[in-house]
Amino acid sequence: MLKIVNGIARMGSFTTRRLVLFLVNMLAAPPNAAPVHAFRCRFMRLIGFRMGPGSQLSENLYVYQGRHFEAGSGCRLGSFCRIWDFSPITIGNNLLASHGLTLISGTHLLDQERTPRPGPITIGNNVWIGINVTIVGPSTIGDNVIIGANSLVTGDLASDAVYAGSPARFIRKLDYQYPTSPHPGDERP
Repeated sequence: MLKIVNGIARMGSFTTRRLVLFLVNMLAAPPNAAPVHAFRCRFMRLIGFRMGPGSQLSENLYVYQGRHFEAGSGCRLGSFCRIWDFSPITIGNNLLASHGLTLISGTHLLDQERTPRPGPITIGNNVWIGINVTIVGPSTIGDNVIIGANSLVTGDLASDAVYAGSPARFIRKLDYQYPTSPHPGDERP
């Protein structure tokens, strides 16, 4: 009997998550519709998904659980973003993620049973992620990083650099700094 009750409870959470995602995707809006984006981000809190002020979610978002995801302010997730949050995914401020981003915070060991292995993902501030990038945890991406289109990230990427490829490799060091605010000219002392 306990198994049945637990199964129904899990189904309820699953159904709630799917309903929230359906409504958020139905309410997709153009980038300049800040009030709609703010509402959509707040609505995602029903499933534990957290995004800071000034953030945007594009259409066709998929989130596995939501409760293990947290992003700072001024973050933008492009269309067809897929988030598999088996363990924590933490993102700093000012993320710009293009379309087709896949975040997978877990993997499997290479043993015979293919034992699940948690793999947290941490992404720093001022990170720009190109189209169709996949990041598999455990991974830590530093501040001021650019990840080129179609890259596969399976480990740590140091700050202030450009990476690309499958697997992602160091391309070059960045020779400039991003502003500290999502809106240049709005830096606070």
